Amino acid sequence: MKLEIQSRKLIKPSVSTPLTLRHYEISLIDEFAHTMNLPLVLFFHPSLDNNPTLVV
Repeated sequence: MKLEIQSRKLIKPSVSTPLTLRHYEISLIDEFAHTMNLPLVLFFHPSLDNNPTLVV
């Protein structure tokens, strides 16, 4: 299967993030959750009715 990148763009937000939302505390479970992630790529068939269906 061949993968092709069609474009790469950096989209900047129109309003910057407020200072109250820049730092947040996460639980101990959330801190170590990244070690449980599995690499996964989902492929979707293009559909004409704009309702994508998951292909496993």
